Amino acid sequence: MSRIVGLIVVLIVLVVGALLAKRQISGIHAAPGAASQASALAVPDVRTPQDARRITEQVQSEVNQMVEDHDKQLKQNIDSQTP
Repeated sequence: MSRIVGLIVVLIVLVVGALLAKRQISGIHAAPGAASQASALAVPDVRTPQDARRITEQVQSEVNQMVEDHDKQLKQNIDSQTP
């Protein structure tokens, strides 16, 4: 009888863990409003190689800034969770 109860408890714990993992994963990958933002982007007018380089550098600097901002947010979250 105790084996059956133990097995049921283990199954319940696994189900709860799976549900929590699913919720966590779906929260990470779900980007609200990302599709609407992507459709609102304008295509830049590139006529010369200099325009292409300028736009490439601009995108690269924006991506670097977003990565730095994300890194700062992660550090703040980690610092706020430490006792």
